[in-house]
Amino acid sequence: MLTPVMQITKDISINAVSEGGFEYLELLLKVENGKIERNIIDEIINSDKEFKISGLVIDLNRLDGSLLKETLSLAEEVYAEYIILETKGAGSKDTLMELMTECKNAVCESSVNILIENGYRKIQDRYYHNEYSEMKNLVRICEELDGIIGLNRTGICLNTGYINLLAMNIKDAISMASGKIRVMHVNDNDGFRDVHQIPYTFTVGRGENSTDWYGTIGTMVDSGFDGFITFDITGVYKRMPEPLHKTLCEMMMAMYHTWEEQFRFEELLNKPDREIILFGAGRMLKHYLDRWGKKYPPAFAVDNNKDIWGKKVLGVDIKSPEDILKIDADKRNVFICNMNYLIIGSQLDNMGVEYNRFRDTYYI
Repeated sequence: MLTPVMQITKDISINAVSEGGFEYLELLLKVENGKIERNIIDEIINSDKEFKISGLVIDLNRLDGSLLKETLSLAEEVYAEYIILETKGAGSKDTLMELMTECKNAVCESSVNILIENGYRKIQDRYYHNEYSEMKNLVRICEELDGIIGLNRTGICLNTGYINLLAMNIKDAISMASGKIRVMHVNDNDGFRDVHQIPYTFTVGRGENSTDWYGTIGTMVDSGFDGFITFDITGVYKRMPEPLHKTLCEMMMAMYHTWEEQFRFEELLNKPDREIILFGAGRMLKHYLDRWGKKYPPAFAVDNNKDIWGKKVLGVDIKSPEDILKIDADKRNVFICNMNYLIIGSQLDNMGVEYNRFRDTYYI
């Protein structure tokens, strides 16, 4: 089930996270002297807020057999669904294979999934690929780990920030790992520094997003992703005054709901007893037909341009907006297919017509 999560450390107020609308937390574990610090864990357990812990994150470079077993035990204690292994600066995958072989029984006895995050290596302030950077490598690593464990218990955590740092095509990366991605760590950067900022923060060139957020969400929708979307934005809240933490969380929750609309869009289309009617006969109509036209063809489209009424555009009949009213309200499924959402939405409101929006920016 698609679920919004806030990754937390000691630097953010858990009350603010709760008041900001988050129910699920992901814990970034800190290791000191070979042991996991429990301060934030105990604070959550003893809180009067009804949190659920989706998972734990730990640095693969710090792990040995004893610490992995401790992490598995902790995950069971807090009912976490997964453990994410951070791979920044990680060396050969052989170390991971040896670790998993050593802890095979503990992993099998646990109900917790093991997820591998894409990573990088850093040399003198420059970022390079390591064995965990490429999605095709992560898929193979997961297959090897499943072979060692004897169970299908591994998956991938996609970190958007690390993809951007390595100047990789994020849509291609998602497509390569389709079906194996269980968690998205969403954060932004300028392509030069690993700063874990809010999505949409950085732009390049003439105002284009440094990270292709529209393409990211659209490709995740196409891949059938239905897991955890985790806001991995420690670089923001650790530098932000605590009174602003609640507003930050509310903003992230609003961002999640905006994305959720795209993940649930097919549910809006899939109403066989209703006729799909598109408002708009321009470029966005083509984008709709390219993405959804074969599976959910429109009965017709309407447009305010009288010159094209009674004609066909891309094989679709174009009619007057008033023709919408000729279809019973419980038999029509109207979508705005035009960039002027507010103007056309107001027009439909005045007509008493319910509608949804097709946003083509996620699919082009």
